[in-house]
Amino acid sequence: TRDEQGRAHFGRVEGFLQLLILLNMLAFACETLPGIGPGWQRALGVFEALSVIIFTVEYFVRVASTRPRLSYV
Repeated sequence: TRDEQGRAHFGRVEGFLQLLILLNMLAFACETLPGIGPGWQRALGVFEALSVIIFTVEYFVRVASTRPRLSYV
């Protein structure tokens, strides 16, 4: 949806992204723990990769839905 100034708002998506940011912070902290097992390292790496994909898609969706586009690129 758009507000009075024409800015796009994503509601639940914004809440999900905020949660994902918090989970990324937690995952980063866990990666620095000494003695973390290889299984956890792999799982955290996969989580990080998926998060980057989600954040990249979110960025392109925001750019595509914003006017004028070039001012945000």
